[in-house]
Amino acid sequence: MSRLRGQSQNRESQESGPDDPGAAFPPQHFGGVTARPQLIGLLLALVTLLLYLPAGRYAFVVYDDQEYVSENHIVQQGLTWGGVKWAFTTWHACNWHPVTWVSHMVDCQLFGPNAGAHHLVNVLFHVANTVLLFALLVRL
Repeated sequence: MSRLRGQSQNRESQESGPDDPGAAFPPQHFGGVTARPQLIGLLLALVTLLLYLPAGRYAFVVYDDQEYVSENHIVQQGLTWGGVKWAFTTWHACNWHPVTWVSHMVDCQLFGPNAGAHHLVNVLFHVANTVLLFALLVRL
């Protein structure tokens, strides 16, 4: 019995602890297969990217893109002080979401009316959120 305890203590001392930089993402064991969370996160990012990448070929849709981008003259001017002030003081489209407005203004500043580029920025947001959610779940 003491021999088993000694092995258990040695094993515990070899594993990464809270002070170890590798402790944030320890390997996970799934029936004999060891998967690193970094690899899983990378695979999730790639799958999400590949799944949504075709959105870059699409035009603006007739849902709310007119109010937000394609027919919104303030947003189409790009990132301006007047536009930022408007973003933080307006309830346009029945919502107060200044970060959304500023994001659309930056898209217009960088890409103009190119709908595909606007969609690809959103794809990158989806990829980032997928990885962030996975990282949060790994830590729970």
